[in-house]
Amino acid sequence: MSITPDSAVEHLSPDTVAAFLEGRACGEERARAVAHFARCAACREELREVDRMVRHGRRRRLAMLVPLAAAAGALFFLWPSQPPPGDAPGVVRSPTEAARLTVVAPTSSAEVAADSVVFTWRSAGVGANYRVTVATEDGSTVWTGTTGDTTVSLPDSVTLAPSRTWFWYVDALFPDGRSSATGIQRMRTRP
Repeated sequence: MSITPDSAVEHLSPDTVAAFLEGRACGEERARAVAHFARCAACREELREVDRMVRHGRRRRLAMLVPLAAAAGALFFLWPSQPPPGDAPGVVRSPTEAARLTVVAPTSSAEVAADSVVFTWRSAGVGANYRVTVATEDGSTVWTGTTGDTTVSLPDSVTLAPSRTWFWYVDALFPDGRSSATGIQRMRTRP
């Protein structure tokens, strides 16, 4: 993985971001990139912007994005635990809801380290806020958080027991009331 220095902060190189988005980053390189995205708001923003450019066919110089992305901050706070929209009695998702969100990591049925879980998904679009929920096999919510970003790590205060199966999903909530979701994903913590 190539990292480029920017003052005292090290950022992923444009080649590394591109390899991650294109699925060319594998194994240890991919794990290091995911860990870096979890702690670096500038690189997460660059990842989102590059993903938008690819999807919309626009071309911009990646080097220009790092300073712009460095100005962006990630807002993260806990959201009260509640069932996902559509699962609550009397709430039905609109038939015109946005397409399903795409999961990047952990992939369905992945085995993850219990102390460093990082959730990553593709952007649902401009203005989306995301609610991430982690639940036990019996459906009890372990943690719910919200973010405007496409990557979030479990806080240190949340401990997942090893050798267990967990379920997680992301809901995208748009300012106009539309929603989109990843669908329920399964992961297992390593022993």
